[in-house]
Parts: sequence; structure tokens; C-alpha cells
Amino acid sequence: MGGDPGDDGCACVGTLCAGSPIFAPPACEDGVCVDATCGNDVLDPGEGCDDGNAVPTDDCTAACQPAACGDGDVEMTEEWCDGVMPNPCGLGCDAQPNSQWNGAEDGACRMTLGLGDQIHVALASPTNRVMTFDATDALTWEVNLDTAPRGLATRADGELLVGLGSTVDGSALRRITADGMDLGEVALAPEQTDETLVDIVVQGTDTWVLTRNDSVFVDGGHHICRYDSDLAPVWCQPLAQDDDATNEYVGGLAVRDDGLAAVPITGQQSALWLLDGDGAVVANTPPEIGPNAVTSFAGDVAFSPDGLTLAVAWNYFQSPGYAMEWSLYDLDLAPIRHAEAVIRDVEGSQIGWLPNGDVVVATVVDAGSQYPFVRIEAEDGELRYARRGSSVLGSLGNACDLATTNDELIVAGTTTLPDRWFVTRFGLTVP
Repeated sequence: MGGDPGDDGCACVGTLCAGSPIFAPPACEDGVCVDATCGNDVLDPGEGCDDGNAVPTDDCTAACQPAACGDGDVEMTEEWCDGVMPNPCGLGCDAQPNSQWNGAEDGACRMTLGLGDQIHVALASPTNRVMTFDATDALTWEVNLDTAPRGLATRADGELLVGLGSTVDGSALRRITADGMDLGEVALAPEQTDETLVDIVVQGTDTWVLTRNDSVFVDGGHHICRYDSDLAPVWCQPLAQDDDATNEYVGGLAVRDDGLAAVPITGQQSALWLLDGDGAVVANTPPEIGPNAVTSFAGDVAFSPDGLTLAVAWNYFQSPGYAMEWSLYDLDLAPIRHAEAVIRDVEGSQIGWLPNGDVVVATVVDAGSQYPFVRIEAEDGELRYARRGSSVLGSLGNACDLATTNDELIVAGTTTLPDRWFVTRFGLTVP
């Protein structure tokens, strides 16, 4: 609604738009009545600022109020973090990460927690190696590998399992003790030997391995297999949505303590698989994933601490780059909530849960992005916490893995411009 004096009964009186019988709309711009809307670049009544956009992380929030510590959005030029749960940022929202270390290499990476305070990091091309750091972030040992590591998991005795290989050089598991002794490779089941390893999960004494068939669909496409404590195959189950496996993107793997496994796969249509501990398919359903389903590809997946909810990250193309959304599902795969396009300019993202049931998303974004590096939400969508990583890391990268403890969130990733790998430890106060 708007107009010059007389064309619809409205007239500008000072900075207000007066009409009969009511005052509406309530603002004037250059002598013309305009709608009072946050983001119209006009300082309307009730607004503390209006910069003409809805970006929540500049110095004027999406609610048209000056950015302030405690509003839940990281003001990218001033704040390192901002939280509305018991705040680990301090009063000034200026607390930097607990620690952050990196090296001058690029390539895919994986991370897992070991015994005590160990952090294991695996780097793929060009170095192909596994490194272990202690509580002081000091390197304690490293093992060089012949092929690219694509999965990483720690067994109950501290032994590290490294998933290796692809359809080119073959896949296998490499065993390394907690103190860095290389025990050699263990062959995978025949169904997985010639597929690309995607993920490894250890649950109890057993290990689940997810592999992707990069060739034209033959004999069931991708596979998930369960291995016993001796790493002998217990069962293998083919996973395929289409008649051509090359049309599919296999996401991550999550396994509940009773053996229920979840795998998101994107093909001609996205699907979420659930398999019980014996390998039987419980569900294979194209889930509702929000308005960007057509262009989404499957990302990370994680069970909630109580095992009753699944969180799935979906990445999709949004010119000129990628964006991510994530969804929560019950065990009937009915959607609970979608968080759409909250993080943009991403190249890779990870999803997980804090011990209190909050959802955590980690990503690496373009250095010029207005969106956070880490975001935590309650299950109902309430923003708990957001913080950014260090700008010295570079831009355009991938969050390769995340892990949570009761007092820390640990994120590993890689960046380009310059080429670097990094591990960042964020302090958290979990209510």
C-alpha cells in the first residue's frame, strides 16, 4: 500500500503517513507513503536500524535491530561467537576457539576420537596418512598409507580402523594400534572389495562399512556390510535406487547401539534407508526433504542421543555455489522439521548431536560469506549458538568430520586458497 497525497486517502505528515479513518501505512519516503517492512532501507517506527537486507549477521539484524552480543547471530566483523544457551563466549562474544591447528596441505580428511584425549585425523591426497594428537594438540604419531583414507573409526580397545581405497585401487581396512603400531590390512567382503569406501562405524564389538559402486549398476549397486569382532563379514546388503549407480550419491552412515543403520542416498530421487542389525531392510523411502529436493545430494546422517530421531544434511546447488539444509525424521521416516537454506556458500557439511539433544551443523564457507561456521539448534528449531572459524584458514573448503564431548565440539576440515587442513576445538557449555 502506498501513494501520493490524495490518490488513496493517504498523505505524508512529517515522517508519518496519515490517512482516513486510520493511519496506514505508517511511513513516508521522499514524500510518498510506503509499507513499513524490515529490510526496505527506511527507518520505520520500532526499528533500530534498516540496512535494506535481511542478513542476520551484519551490524543490523534481520529484525532491524542493532547487532548485539546475545542475539544468537554471529556478527561477522565483530564477534567470534554468540549463544543464547549458557554462553561459552563470555560477556563480549569474543572468545576464540579453545585451540586451532592446521597444516599446508589440501585433500579429503576424516577424524575420530580415540582413547582418553586422543584425536585421530586422516588426510587423503596428496599425503595419504593418519596422524594422532594429544590433549595439548601435539602430534604423538603418524602412519603413512599407500592409498587414500576414506573412513576412520576407533574400536573399544583403542585400535584405529582406517577405511582405504576405491574402485581403482580396491578397498580394505587398515588396523593401527592406539600407540601407532601398523597391524596391516584386512580384506573387505567380496561385495565391497571393488567399490569405493564411504564410511565406517564401530558399534560395540562390530563394525559397519558403507561402500559406493562408481561403475554402471551391476548386482545391486552400493553395499553396507557388518563385520564381527574379528573383522569377518557377518552380512552384506545391496543398496540401490536406480538402474544406474552412477546417478546416485551415497551419503554418510549412522548406526544405533542396537545395530539399526541409516544411509541417505540421492539418485533420480532421494531416499533414506533403514536396516536392522541383521541387515534386513526396515525402510527404503523417498523422504520429504523440503523445496530443494530435486537438486539435493545426500550428506551426513546421525541418530539423536536417545536413538529416536534422525538428522540428515542435504546439500544442493544454489548459484553461484552450494547451500545446505537439514531435516529431522522419526523412525517411521516422517519429517519432524526442515531447516532450509540456513547455511549458504558451503562446499561440505557435517551434522551431529550434542549430548543434551541439540542439533549441531558444521561447515566451511566462503571467506566473504555472512553465514556461520558452526550452528546449534534445539530440536524444535530454536537457535542455541553460532560461531565462526578463523579467517586465516582460507576459503572454499569442506568440513570433513565433527565430534562432540560434554564440553567441546571438535571440527576437522580442509580449505583452499590457500590449501590447508585444520582441526578446531570449540568450548561448549551444555545445559
